[in-house]
Formats: sequence, structure tokens, C-alpha cells
Amino acid sequence: MQTVSGIITSVEREWFTLTIARYAPGMVMPLHSHDTCDVGFVLAGSLREETGRECRHAAAGSTVVKPAGVSHRNAFGPDGAVMLGLRFREEDAGRERATGASLRDWRWLESTIVMRSAFRLAGDLILSVDCANTLESSVAELLAALSEEVGATALSSRPRWLIELRERLEEDDDSSVTQIASELELHPVYMARRFRSAFGCSIREYRRRVRVARAVPLLGVAGKVSISSVAHGAGFSDHAHLCRQSRELLGVAPSGIRLLAKRLWSSSLRSCDAQRDFVVHNEVR
Repeated sequence: MQTVSGIITSVEREWFTLTIARYAPGMVMPLHSHDTCDVGFVLAGSLREETGRECRHAAAGSTVVKPAGVSHRNAFGPDGAVMLGLRFREEDAGRERATGASLRDWRWLESTIVMRSAFRLAGDLILSVDCANTLESSVAELLAALSEEVGATALSSRPRWLIELRERLEEDDDSSVTQIASELELHPVYMARRFRSAFGCSIREYRRRVRVARAVPLLGVAGKVSISSVAHGAGFSDHAHLCRQSRELLGVAPSGIRLLAKRLWSSSLRSCDAQRDFVVHNEVR
């Protein structure tokens, strides 16, 4: 695995720039902000991002929305990280294309809907699929998925029990729907209906998405953990079960995610300073 930070590939279009960048293990970026609105997707590795009030640890499969002017610092994990970056030259144009609210607030999220679009877009870039229409369509698809997911995670107006239910599912709670409903003092049919209305999928489907999202970070660490071990660790019955779910939800098999990560880790760099070329614009003193 190479440890040099830098740009792997970058493409500019009328209203956005796409970049895949690699960051060295242990690399630290001081407090800084961007003049542009950015969306970042962790393709492999891990990092920690801090703003004034919050700290988030993120791994492969995580997505960050970063409005212009948000001060933050980054520290990359022991393996470094590879990230797909989507940057809007004109923030207002980017927000309009992303249907508004999705790019207004700093946030991290893990969504198989967004993962599917991001992995496809990264694959197009690595394979040099340079058709303007293809890339613009893929970016539009990614932003649509992001807007849908951000809308589904807007929890301020939802009852506390819905938030608790989702948190239990994300913690790999294997309790039955009937048991959870009993503990929440709800009828299971009512609970299931409200959950689908709030989050756009059934409880069973959400559990599937959580398991797949849990597997992705380990798949991005080429050769360190077998796919069978990843499957069992993420709650799947076996290798084949993970393969089926990954193909269905992400559009790619686990071996495909691992192959993409391997290629990203070993790719030659277009330039050798990701911090100078892409990331840091306004250092905060």
C-alpha cells in the first residue's frame, strides 16, 4: 500500500469538480474551512473530523456534507484514507441541483443508497469514463440519493420512540419486531407502518442496509480480513449471503468493492500533495 498523499484523478465540469484523493496514514490537517460546498465519500480507510462542537469518526461507506465556511480539522487513520470529493464551483447552483436542504448543514451519514451511487461514480472515474453526460448523470443520481437520505434522517419532528427504534436497529439488535413493539408499548403493525412512513423502508429492509453498511469498511482493507470473516462479523449467515445483499443494495459484489479499494490504494498519483491541491483553502488561525 502506498502511503503518499495526493490526487489520483480529477475531472472538472461546468458546475462541479470530482476528485479522488489519497491521504497518508496518520496525516493531520489543521483547522480550516472551504470556500465551496463539498460532499465527500470515504471509499477506503478511515478518518476523524472535528468541528467546533462535534467529532465524528468515519470509515469506508461514510458520506460527509460540508457547506462553505464550516471550520473543521481532520486526522486520518492508521491506514490513511481514499476519498471521492464532489465540489461545487458555485454553491448556490450546487444547492439548487441537490434540491435544497441537503447541502445546508454539516453532517456525516452512512447510507447504502448513497454508497451505491458513490461506488458507481468512483468506478467511472477510475476507468476514465469521461463522457460528460455519463458523469453528470452519475453526479445527479448521487445528489438525488443524498437528498433522499438526508430527508429520511431529519428527526427533529419525529417522536422519540422512532429515534430509539432506529438506534436499536443500528446497534444490531436481533429482537423481533413483536418484542421491540412490546417494550415500546406499541402495536407491532402500527410501529412498522410508522417506521416505513418515516424512513422509507421496512424494519427488515433497514436491518439489511445496516448489515451491508457495517461490512463495507472491512472490505476496503484489502487482504487484512477474509470476505467470509467480514460476512460473519457484520451479521450475515455466510459469504454467499453477504454477496447477495451487497449486489442487491450496492450494485456490486464484496469482491468488487475490495478490488476497487486495492486499485485505489495502489494507483499512481497525478500530483503528490492532496492537502495543497484539493483540501485546505482557508486555514483558521
